Amino acid sequence: MPKDKALQYILENENYDRKFYTGFLGEFNTKDTSNLFVNLRCMEIDTTTVNLYVGCGITSGSDPKKEYIETQNKLGTMLKILKVK
Repeated sequence: MPKDKALQYILENENYDRKFYTGFLGEFNTKDTSNLFVNLRCMEIDTTTVNLYVGCGITSGSDPKKEYIETQNKLGTMLKILKVK
């Protein structure tokens, strides 16, 4: 926060294209309730490589150590799917 400074920081400091790892997923329903989720895990599989993207939702009340552990756990789940130790 603020949003404009955070966006500027991301644009200046990230060294990769977020591709699928950005935005939200889910069904948007204009008549009733929508269920939208932030995409914090993504796996991109190519013929010779697999790229894993994981992250966490950092807010003003976030504990950086807990967020890091949560991010590691998300990555561990994806690695188990690939059967990588």
